[in-house]
Amino acid sequence: MRNRIWIIAFAAATIAAVTASWGAASSKRRIQKDVVLSKSGDTAKGGEMRNALLAVQGRGLLRQELSGSTLFTDAEYLYKGIDQATATELAQVFRRQAPVPPDRLNHFRWIDQAKEVAAFVGWGASINSAIRRGNDWWVELRVWPHLESEFAIGGGLTPDHYFETYVVRDGRFEYAGGRSPETVRRELRPSMNHDLVQSFD
Repeated sequence: MRNRIWIIAFAAATIAAVTASWGAASSKRRIQKDVVLSKSGDTAKGGEMRNALLAVQGRGLLRQELSGSTLFTDAEYLYKGIDQATATELAQVFRRQAPVPPDRLNHFRWIDQAKEVAAFVGWGASINSAIRRGNDWWVELRVWPHLESEFAIGGGLTPDHYFETYVVRDGRFEYAGGRSPETVRRELRPSMNHDLVQSFD
């Protein structure tokens, strides 16, 4: 009987000690959350708030950059038949002129149905082909919408796109016509990490 009482007492003392240890560790973790991290007085909580603010500001800057019309000329987007300097010049003209032909708007009319998932921000484009004819450039652009959801912002939220042909003459884009891709995918996802894809008519 005494042995059983001794065992129970020992077990109770052990549990009390472990519980006290956990409590102290938990308290220590809580204290560490607000511990001063630098001589300027920065705390972990302050750092989290600053990071959240920077994320909001970063998204605002990206939204500003992707608004309007952006012709991308990075290596991954650059058509092989055109040099970087010419592509950059075309991108500047495209940004300034920001052409939006009616048939493009008609092609992407389905986005109006997707307002609960993502909002329209601007247009992105890349050079699909480019032919020099005298002083003019005949370019076909692949155009897509930049969208913003709760989780992401950019052109990757939908695979849908449209092809537009322009004659670039005297520093202006003159629209010559457009065409839909062979397969039209009116689909949208909240982010590239989401498996959920919504389809629209």
